Amino acid sequence: VPWMQNRDATAAGRKFDAALGACARVPDGRRDLEKRRALAKAHGARGDVFLARLLDPTTLLHRAFVNPTLSVANFNEHAFWAAEVPAANGIATARSLARLYAATIGEVDGVRFLTPNTLAKATEPQSEGEDLVLGYETRYATGFQLSFPFRPMAGEGSFGHYGMGGSVGFANPGHSFAFGYVMNQMGPSGGVDPRTKGLIDAVVDSLP
Repeated sequence: VPWMQNRDATAAGRKFDAALGACARVPDGRRDLEKRRALAKAHGARGDVFLARLLDPTTLLHRAFVNPTLSVANFNEHAFWAAEVPAANGIATARSLARLYAATIGEVDGVRFLTPNTLAKATEPQSEGEDLVLGYETRYATGFQLSFPFRPMAGEGSFGHYGMGGSVGFANPGHSFAFGYVMNQMGPSGGVDPRTKGLIDAVVDSLP
């Protein structure tokens, strides 16, 4: 997300409390992420296609995600937070994610990131079908995930992206809302996360 570094980054950081690299502070009381990995393996035994492929060195997913090999604990080290790692270390709160996506479909504190024309072009489907790396059906626009069975968001019209372990940020212009979710417990990646599905369904059900 280049604008997070290059487009008035100081002001944007104050407004949206998000960063990609150059994060100066690692919170105290860090959890043992290896324990989360063990929990994810336990979930994987119940059918997580993503984790099964991740742990299999013969798969494309393993070659893509374990290159180079990193311990899960590396993701919580200061050096990793301070680096700019594409698609791997965006750092934000749930409120920040929701505000970021809200600013793609309307103004948030006087800031709008995408014009309606740019948004329309950015959310046009570019690829869909079985993902030979991930092992399940996916659907993508230009940089955004669109709704698909394992990543439903709020259904058709949603655009955003899910993160490792269950986090998600997205907007749905038709429903006029944006949503952000982060967690302190990693969950399986190869399926619909019941935590976010329940929350998102409750939001949609509450709309007039």
